[in-house]
Amino acid sequence: MTPPPDEPFQLTTLFNAYALHRAIGGLLEATMATSPLDPSDYALYSLIRDQPDQSPTELARRMTMPLTTMSDWLATLERRGHVARARKPTDRRSHGVSLTPAGRDVQEAAMADFGRAYLLFRNHLTVPESEVLAALAAAIAAVQRAHDELIGGDQPTTTADP
Repeated sequence: MTPPPDEPFQLTTLFNAYALHRAIGGLLEATMATSPLDPSDYALYSLIRDQPDQSPTELARRMTMPLTTMSDWLATLERRGHVARARKPTDRRSHGVSLTPAGRDVQEAAMADFGRAYLLFRNHLTVPESEVLAALAAAIAAVQRAHDELIGGDQPTTTADP
């Protein structure tokens, strides 16, 4: 839909989320340039540290990536000696992933660089962080549902202007 000539063009929420993704990537790349972990690895190590014993499926869902990609990534971290897998007592077919002491050490070493980016970002927020977190959680959930609908072949239930 084209706005009337007297109204400014508004980019979509999805475009702005993409721009946010790129901006965050640039900030993290700059502050973590000399870090022992790159921003993607830091995110996964932090998730595993914060929520240990999650299955690869749970980690893949939280990181919004295919299970095969997560499995390959975890194999790399295992070869580094940074993660360990253990069978879940409640479901012997599944296993949980945890950081090893070496994995915790490298995650802690990268924390200062990530923390610098986080503080820079937080200091420039113009709304309460809790509101940003709630909006981001809602956006992530919407994207995950849209992706599930896309790969599941379901038809959208509503339409929106592009």
